[in-house]
Amino acid sequence: QQLDMVYHMDMIAIIDIKKGSSIQSKQEGIRNLITGRIRTGIYSQRIPSLADLANETGANVKTVKKALRELLQDDVLTVKRGKGFYINKGPEHVGEIVVADIGIIQ
Repeated sequence: QQLDMVYHMDMIAIIDIKKGSSIQSKQEGIRNLITGRIRTGIYSQRIPSLADLANETGANVKTVKKALRELLQDDVLTVKRGKGFYINKGPEHVGEIVVADIGIIQ
């Protein structure tokens, strides 16, 4: 039942990104999607590639890159050249995330 809720919130986040009216809102949505997946354990070590995230969310690769850059600056992710983006902090250290209109999950 808890997995169903996580899946439902994940799908809402993706729909929200796809219908986002601005690059800024899509960027924020991607950030929230990634941090939400870290917090729920969907991502535990490495996150998908830029191209995979762009394909899944319907966002431009540049928009995904900007969202990932912010997560790097917040020390949530780290990058290993030629290998991809890795989670730098465990779920307990990732800040609040907002998922669509459901509210804040801590």
